[in-house]
Amino acid sequence: MSKIAAVTGANSGIGKEIARGLLEAGYDVLMLCRNPLKAEAAKTWLTHVTGRSNIDIVIVDLSSLKDIVRVSQDLTEQYSHLNVLVNNAGLYTNHYQESEDGYELTFAVNHLAVQLLTQQLLPLLEVGSKSEAARVVNVASEAHRRGKINWSNINLKGAYGSMAAYSQSKMANILHSLHCSKAFKAHNILFNACHPGVVATNFASGEGGALGVLFKLFKWAMISPEKGAQTPLFLSIEPLPEPNTGRYYDKCKPKRPKALASDEDAASRPFALSDQLIQDALKAN
Repeated sequence: MSKIAAVTGANSGIGKEIARGLLEAGYDVLMLCRNPLKAEAAKTWLTHVTGRSNIDIVIVDLSSLKDIVRVSQDLTEQYSHLNVLVNNAGLYTNHYQESEDGYELTFAVNHLAVQLLTQQLLPLLEVGSKSEAARVVNVASEAHRRGKINWSNINLKGAYGSMAAYSQSKMANILHSLHCSKAFKAHNILFNACHPGVVATNFASGEGGALGVLFKLFKWAMISPEKGAQTPLFLSIEPLPEPNTGRYYDKCKPKRPKALASDEDAASRPFALSDQLIQDALKAN
């Protein structure tokens, strides 16, 4: 049985290099992308550089919870199993925007999409885990250290800041990995989060705010997308040290995150909140 990996945001930057590494490791790759033209160009490049054509493009809008459900149902019908899911796609925006579901766009794309997609694909991951542990990798960020979960105002209405929104979403990614590592411990699925490094991509391109300025001024000093893919790839395919789930990694090594992000008792709270937001939106649609 072939090994199958799904990577969000696989048409450029870190995501494309993660897809490349998985192909070279012998995986069939599902590229979950929003832009069909960019996805086709990336697939052509990946086929050329790896010599492998076991690549399927899956078009999905991660800002739409309804579209995530649609795509997940399609994948469940088309594929028998999934061995790796890399939640790589991310958003940074300097201006307050809302998704079609009415949630602050950064939180919607960077976290709610991660939680819903992972939940929807769990049946495929469970089948994939029959022979060896399946992997879920959440690409987070060291920016989580500046973050907190704004429980009473998750949309940051009236208090929006680009870095506050981004840091909150990355904190939620790490807590999601920690919660799932406990909640699904018996399912033979490893959940981990990581910081890929400060990578020279088009991420935050054209945006202002602290992160946008950082990428604009210091892009020359940042690491390549290939290097940025190393830690997500390590978590996707390499043997992991014990404990091998629920951890945060940087440069392929475990790293202690901010105290809140390692609080096992608190990890279920953002999961429950996000699940309620997701269910409310899907019922409304």
